[in-house]
Amino acid sequence: MKLLISTQEKQRKSELKTLQHQINPHFIYNTLTSIKFMMNQGKKEEASQTIESFIVLLQNTISNLDEIITVEQEIENLKNYVQIMQTRYSDRINVHYFVSPTSLELYVPKLILQPFIENAFFHAFTHKKAGHIHILVAEKDNFLICEMIDDGDGMEQSATQTNAPSKKNQLFSGIGVRNVHERIQLLYGLRYGVDISSEPGKGTKVEIRLPIEKKKT
Repeated sequence: MKLLISTQEKQRKSELKTLQHQINPHFIYNTLTSIKFMMNQGKKEEASQTIESFIVLLQNTISNLDEIITVEQEIENLKNYVQIMQTRYSDRINVHYFVSPTSLELYVPKLILQPFIENAFFHAFTHKKAGHIHILVAEKDNFLICEMIDDGDGMEQSATQTNAPSKKNQLFSGIGVRNVHERIQLLYGLRYGVDISSEPGKGTKVEIRLPIEKKKT
């Protein structure tokens, strides 16, 4: 039994390490794609400013070897990423932050919000050309709840067919999105993770459930 538990723990740590290493190149690739887009559009000054923002973002995310950071750090990193995205999208997508002051010093896995806001910028406003994204972070019912709500296009669901993928599987498309859910469950267990709901024409809501951690474990 001890050997089995030890083997499972080693496997869990190995899977977690793989997921942690996966998120960084995915994150870098998508940001560089945005900079390339600006260069192709002839927006050289904006691209230069974005590169400067990207350097700061890399210093705070990739160069920081800690995999667990405070909510305050996560929100600051997210704001830097949003600044890069808004340079590309000309501020037509507005992002609003509502973070409980008591949550700022709590600890969360790094880069848990960025993949979802990335999805919103790239996919949520294809038909609707403008809109809003709301980021909410607060403690509720012994959980730390992080929500991201957009009023974009929403997504169609067709889970009623026999061989169709489940609703959650459809909504969990994308490496970064799946990565967050799997990292959280490996770190904290099946009570925690990501729930996504969406309705065509009305938008998408992402809810991330985490334990309340006041110090790094």
